[in-house]
Amino acid sequence: MQRVSEEFWTEQQKPIMGSAALKVQLTVADVEASASAVGEGAAQSGWSDEQAPLGKKGAEGPPIAVFEPGRLRADGIQRLVSPSLLGTEGWVSQQISGADGVYQTPPVYEVRLDPKRPARAAALTFWFDAAAGEGPALLRVTAFLGQKTILRREYAPEGARFETPEPVNGFDRLRVEFLKSQKPFRRARLARLVLGRCLEFLPRQIASAGRKASADPIGRRLPVGSFAFETLNLPGPGWYDPEGPTGLWPYLESRSPIRVQLGQKLTGSTEGWEWIEGGEYYLTGQPRAEGLTVRFEATDALGLLEKPFYKGVWTGQNQSFYDLALAVLKDSELSRLWPGQTPWRLWPGLKNLGTKAPLPIRPGRECLQLIAHAANCVLFCDRLGRVVIEPAETGPGEHTLPLAQQLEEGSKADKNPALAGVDCPYRVLTPAGEAKQLHKGEYPVNGRTPLHLEYPAAAQVTVEVTGAALAQKQIYAGACDLVLEGSGTALLIVSGRVLEESLVTVSEQGPARPGTGRQEALQNPLITDAQTAKRTARWVKEELCRRTVYTRKTRGHLQLDPLDRLFLDTKNAKGLRVRLLQNQLDFNGGAVSGTLVLKRQEETDELADTKNKLDGEGLF
Repeated sequence: MQRVSEEFWTEQQKPIMGSAALKVQLTVADVEASASAVGEGAAQSGWSDEQAPLGKKGAEGPPIAVFEPGRLRADGIQRLVSPSLLGTEGWVSQQISGADGVYQTPPVYEVRLDPKRPARAAALTFWFDAAAGEGPALLRVTAFLGQKTILRREYAPEGARFETPEPVNGFDRLRVEFLKSQKPFRRARLARLVLGRCLEFLPRQIASAGRKASADPIGRRLPVGSFAFETLNLPGPGWYDPEGPTGLWPYLESRSPIRVQLGQKLTGSTEGWEWIEGGEYYLTGQPRAEGLTVRFEATDALGLLEKPFYKGVWTGQNQSFYDLALAVLKDSELSRLWPGQTPWRLWPGLKNLGTKAPLPIRPGRECLQLIAHAANCVLFCDRLGRVVIEPAETGPGEHTLPLAQQLEEGSKADKNPALAGVDCPYRVLTPAGEAKQLHKGEYPVNGRTPLHLEYPAAAQVTVEVTGAALAQKQIYAGACDLVLEGSGTALLIVSGRVLEESLVTVSEQGPARPGTGRQEALQNPLITDAQTAKRTARWVKEELCRRTVYTRKTRGHLQLDPLDRLFLDTKNAKGLRVRLLQNQLDFNGGAVSGTLVLKRQEETDELADTKNKLDGEGLF
């Protein structure tokens, strides 16, 4: 649950509460090119970092304070900002401008990109010194492709943020020169640089929006995190007509990041707004323009993890779930989208739990789902956009959802089927006694030729090549990455001891009479010992014995997150303990409505259910 003030909660209890709204920041940047960007600050100060401007996500960090006029306290010694806040929050030059603001030797900041992937930017966006609200009075920007000059312009920024008026396409190096400061005796500062545009949509610009967040307490369904909004689509530098010669359409990529903030108007004495984080999302494709509106659709970070993870290894020993989850996350593109930051939060207890099985070749998000399920944890994305694996909290909640906040239309209660029991098999893996051929094929080789092969999971995998040299190899349990070098046709043979498996099933009896309920069967290839199987079967049984699921239409609760524990009032009872499974918010101008899916945590008859009310594909 998002932390909010007491005034926020009080507002939610009012018969007529204040308006709700949201703000959206869409960064239209060349994500692939930006991932390779390397900053180089010439003669930067010792407490700054030339990489920091490229590693910002969202707003700039703490303000930068260094020794120069206007940055010291009255004693002339102490800095205005505590050194503990400085860190490496941006690039600061050593040079100080003169009394007229001119730099005798212009400070220079350069960005180098992968020459194989030149950048295409709808604009260049700079944040300078937001703490003082200052920037350079005169700035020169030069873009290169190899030795060729693509752009060379001088600009006169008027504040701490500046966006170039024209796109910059096809460059692999950027040179930024600070020619003059807005005030005398100033160092050049650059807190953030985006190879693109940062669009901000305020409440009055958003025609409608929808946000959905869900989680499955026992991990049988992939969590759903999505966001969509519509805004006006008018001709100009920010329009999205795919047939228009100008605008942003050519620069929008499927992974362009979106930051959402949710606001509640407080109708008390101050009549202000309280804003909370609404999540980090990524475009799932180019927008759909229809008439005067355009619709953007986005997913959370888990929605990006579609690439199969194939780097599972067999050691014969236990591998911790923490290490496995970290391997999957580091192999994903999240690290590139969050440069310099950690886009995940893993429960430390994962280090004490593990498996002897290699991770199967599946999309990264499904691998994480298997890990979370085997560790009896929950997988979801938090409001900061991080992927989280941790146990669901237990116990009563702190807040009540009264009848006054619920709408009659669309509200219902369902009772799910009974549970006879839960079967949870565990795998016993043993390498075959003899190695056998896993793969054989002929491949044309011309110079250095990369190959990716997949085969049945095995131990002691070997690769033999004739007709070419094996320049590089990375061998995993069920796949390998090779680089062959030579000319002609190469014969490649992969051999190994196939991992043979046997299954042993552990069962937990449910409360239903034999033959009257459903037997739940789990299938998680990472469960490889009786203790984990027994613990998981009991964990699933306890959840499935909670049969009652409520769907409640409400006035919209911006602060609630999946897995939150609440008290629910119904027509027949008050203060029922429930857990939130899904929160969907729909905005239409200043109005907001919501749909909550909640599961009762205490059942009078203790019968079970097997029907999950969440969206998403099940693995088990």
